Amino acid sequence: MIVEDDVFIGPYAVIRADETDADGGMEPIRIGRGSNIQDGVVIHSKSGAAVTIGSRSSIAHRSIVHGPCTVGDEVFIGFNSVLFNCTIGDRAAVRHNSVVEGCRLPPGFHVPSTTTVHSDADLAGRGKTNIFWLFASAEA
Repeated sequence: MIVEDDVFIGPYAVIRADETDADGGMEPIRIGRGSNIQDGVVIHSKSGAAVTIGSRSSIAHRSIVHGPCTVGDEVFIGFNSVLFNCTIGDRAAVRHNSVVEGCRLPPGFHVPSTTTVHSDADLAGRGKTNIFWLFASAEA
């Protein structure tokens, strides 16, 4: 596990890198500089696959990030959300109680609360957002 500078990891968060691939290998779980991993978050990976959380990203209370998974920079993941086998682009927002799996969210993409996304096809007709305001104070 690699945790960069200025990362907050809240109470009862679980970060587990304890499974290996068929050859006994394991990719790291990496949490980027200035990120916020709140209370009760679970970060885990299947069969030793990598999990990467970018810089200045926020993973809210009781969310699950299950690898293989990549979360970009300045991303917001709302409470109780589940990410699995997906890539979340920079400055995207996955709102509360949502499930995102098996897809690639483009940068700036917004997933509304209680939405389930199972593939790239589920993204059609949904729009981008700008969540920079969430992180503006962190860079001051």
